[in-house]
Amino acid sequence: MRLSNKFLQSYRGTATLPQYDRATVAPGILHIGVGAFHRAHQAVYIDSLLKKSPEWGLIGVSMQNANTRDALAPQDGLYSVGIREAGDMSVRVIGSLMSIQQGGDAAIAAISDPRIRLITLTVTEKGYVNVGNINALGQTLVAGLAARAQNGAPPISILSCDNLPDNGARTKALVVATAQLQAPEILRYLEQSVSFPSSMVDRITPATNDTDRIDIQTMTGFEDAWPVITEPFSQWVIEDKFAAERPDFQSVGAEVVDDLAPFESMKLRLLNGAHTTMATLGPMLDCKYVSEAALDPDLAALIERTAKTEVFPTLTQPNDELNSYWLSLMERFRNTSMQHALAQIAQDSSQKVPVRLVPPIIENMNAGRPAPGLTLAIAGWIASIRQAERQGKQIFDPNAQILKNIANLSVTEMIAFLCAPGAQLDTLREMEAVQRDLAKHVGSIESNGARSTIQQTLSEL
Repeated sequence: MRLSNKFLQSYRGTATLPQYDRATVAPGILHIGVGAFHRAHQAVYIDSLLKKSPEWGLIGVSMQNANTRDALAPQDGLYSVGIREAGDMSVRVIGSLMSIQQGGDAAIAAISDPRIRLITLTVTEKGYVNVGNINALGQTLVAGLAARAQNGAPPISILSCDNLPDNGARTKALVVATAQLQAPEILRYLEQSVSFPSSMVDRITPATNDTDRIDIQTMTGFEDAWPVITEPFSQWVIEDKFAAERPDFQSVGAEVVDDLAPFESMKLRLLNGAHTTMATLGPMLDCKYVSEAALDPDLAALIERTAKTEVFPTLTQPNDELNSYWLSLMERFRNTSMQHALAQIAQDSSQKVPVRLVPPIIENMNAGRPAPGLTLAIAGWIASIRQAERQGKQIFDPNAQILKNIANLSVTEMIAFLCAPGAQLDTLREMEAVQRDLAKHVGSIESNGARSTIQQTLSEL
C-alpha cells in the first residue's frame, strides 16, 4: 500500500513513525527548494522537534519543477528516509512537511503568512546567481516580504542552508539589492524586521534510484514514490542571529553558535573540496561513486595529503581536531552502502570550484606555500570540460554554453579566459604561477593520463 496518513494508522512494520499527531501541527517554517537534501536534513530535525513544539511545521515550495509535489501529495507529504551503513539500512517516516506547493506565487503567499516566522533555503549555489539582471529567488523573497510588511506580519528570519561561505550575508545582499530595484519602500522593514543568519549543513545524500525504492518497500511493506537515502551522520550549525523567536534547534541535535565561520570553512574546504576533487578526477580513473574514489589508492592519497598540507594550514581549528574530522570524513566517503554518484557532485562545478578550491590556494600562495594538490583539482575540472566537449557529452552547469565555447581553445587560452575579470577563476588572475601550474597539470592529464599526473603531484606533496 502507498504511504499516507490513513495507512500509518494501522501500520505495524519496521519503519520508525512520527512521534506526534500530525493533525495538531501548525505551520511555522517555509522551506524553498524541497529537494532530496532538505528532506534528508532540515526536515528530519524539524520532525524530531514537532513532538514538543508542534507550532513549527514545514510548508515546502519547489521553485523548479513539480516532481516532488506530485510524488508526495498522494502521500499527504509523508516520505521515508533510508539510512544506509555497512550493508544495513534503517527507515524512518518523516511527517514534518505539511504540504508541498509549486512556484513563486505559492512562496510569496507563504512568506506573507503571519504564522511563518522562519524561511529556510536550499536552492544550491546557482540559485544565488543572476540570469541576466534577474534573480528569481531575490524577486520572490522581496515580493513576499513586501506583502508581509503591508500585512503587518511579525519579524521573520531567512536562513540559508546552501554550501556557500557566509551564506546569510549572501542572501541579505541579494534581497537588499533586489529590493532597491523592485520595492525600495521595504528597505526600512528589511533593516528592522528581517534577519539573515548563516548556517552550515552536512549530510551526504545521493540521488534516489529505483533500487532504493524497491529496498524501502521490501523492508517496510509500504510503497513510497520518492524516499531519500542518506548516511547516519548529520550536522547543522546555525548562527544565532534571529529576528524573532526560533525553534529550539539545540534540543534536536543542531548547534547554535555566535561565530559560524570556523565550522563553515572546515566543511567547505575539507568535505566539499575533497568531493569536488574526486568528482573531477575520479571518472578519469574509472570511478563512478565517492566510495570507489575514496578507496582508490592514488586518489585517496591525493585528497588526504592535500587536506593535511594545503587545507589544514588555512583553518583555525587545532590539528588534532582537524585530524579527527578528516578521519571521520574518510570513513564516510568509504561507506560502500552509499551510492553517491560523482556525476551528481560534478554538476554546477563552475559555481563550486571558486568557493571550495580557490580560496585556500590564494591563502597558501600569499603565505609563500605552494598548493599543487588544490591546483591539480581545478585542473581536473578544466580537463573534464575539455574531455566532455571532445566526446560530445552534456555539461551540466549553469555556464555550460560558455564552457563549451572555450573548451576547444588551447590550454593556456582557456585558462586565461577562466581567470579573466568576472570569469569563474578571476581571483587567480594575478597569480601567474598558479595559471602556469594549471596549464601544466591539464597538459599532463591530456598527455599522460590522470593517474600518472596524480602520482607525479603526490611526489610534490
